[in-house]
Amino acid sequence: MRVDYSPFSSKEHSHEFMELVLVLEGKVEHVVKNESTHVKKGDVFIVDMNTPHYYLKTEGDCVILNCLFPPSFLERISFDGTDFGDFAVKIFTDSVSSSIPYPIVKAKNSKQIAKLLLDMKEEYEGKSDGYVQVLCSYLTIVLTLFCRNSYVGVASNRFLVDEINRMISSATSGDISVEKISDAIFFSPSYVSKMYKKFTGEDLSVLIRKKRISLAAQMLAHTDMPVEKIMREVGYKDKKNFYDIFEKEYALTPSCYRKKHKNTNKGN
Repeated sequence: MRVDYSPFSSKEHSHEFMELVLVLEGKVEHVVKNESTHVKKGDVFIVDMNTPHYYLKTEGDCVILNCLFPPSFLERISFDGTDFGDFAVKIFTDSVSSSIPYPIVKAKNSKQIAKLLLDMKEEYEGKSDGYVQVLCSYLTIVLTLFCRNSYVGVASNRFLVDEINRMISSATSGDISVEKISDAIFFSPSYVSKMYKKFTGEDLSVLIRKKRISLAAQMLAHTDMPVEKIMREVGYKDKKNFYDIFEKEYALTPSCYRKKHKNTNKGN
């Protein structure tokens, strides 16, 4: 880690490491692969490895704090067996090659991250026993919080939409809900629902309901499982509610649907 008191004095450069940057003072124009953005005090951003970038002076001085780390460090949050880990990798890597120059957490959302980075700087400079392990622990928390709070515009929301669609399409039982999805990607149910509606025009709860009914239809057509057991398998407890929703979707009762498709399967 190091403090750079004159970042705009360096020419275009890149690193064989990922670079985490906190703007400590002032503001500066940051150019990444010919894409220019303005960053100011409190902003935290990440530049991918081997990505050419440089700074241009705007007005006044600017001071930044750099923290370089190997891409392999992302394994600490990306291979944890959760959907959040997959999303984290996309935030830190895919966004660099997208229309967004790099992932960034703006000052209004970065206070906790900034404090941790300053604590890391103090730990690094002190070099007390075990400081490397302490720094690794800090960085794991920083990167996790960065992913949670990062602002990469439409790109991040598209990643979320893709992840939600993947979770719904791969569901094999009724154990799928807005709450389950929200828990998996670390956002509130209300945010997930609003974001999905905004970027797809579809109601997420309606999509989940259709997936449940579709699973029920598959079970009716291809198994001899009792209707009430199928109803419970796809997440319904109220028989009347299940029958009403099924009939609305397929214009048949579950029993009639089963009879029709069992006969169709026999004919094939």
